[in-house]
Amino acid sequence: MHRIHNIETSLEVFDTKLVNAKFRDVKMVDADLHDLDMERAKFQDVNLANSKFTNINFTGAEIEDCDFTGATINGVLVEDLLQTFRAFKRPSDTE
Repeated sequence: MHRIHNIETSLEVFDTKLVNAKFRDVKMVDADLHDLDMERAKFQDVNLANSKFTNINFTGAEIEDCDFTGATINGVLVEDLLQTFRAFKRPSDTE
């Protein structure tokens, strides 16, 4: 295992497999992430403000307890989607 601790640097990683990688208290401002396989990854206490997701496979993904203020999916505000869902949800859907 290689550890990088308490440094500020630019890093480029290509054609690499990171298994059981752990990132804690890492700042990745203006990061450019392409062609990643992050299957079964866990994200907690992550700031994705003003980030953009394009051509992402969210199959089976779970999103819980998140702030979607101003976030959109295909141009539709997530807050509006959730509000509409709640308005049309049948009582039997919550049992």
